[in-house]
Amino acid sequence: MQELAVAMKYGTLDELYTYDCFGAVVTRYGEEIKSYIQQVRVIRQRPLLYEDIFTMAARMRELDRKFAKPDLSP
Repeated sequence: MQELAVAMKYGTLDELYTYDCFGAVVTRYGEEIKSYIQQVRVIRQRPLLYEDIFTMAARMRELDRKFAKPDLSP
């Protein structure tokens, strides 16, 4: 996932393509590995390690809100 995040960061991977193909996975996976990444940051003494993953997950959530269809159920 880090590779996707870096590619999106540098504009070599279109964010809408990323959203269409991986948006749901990125959003869920980003939440699931949050505690692991925080532990690795402490162990390696690198507080911003894998930050691009969180940035990409946040952008996927923004796009979810933008493209969400209203709930039309009664």
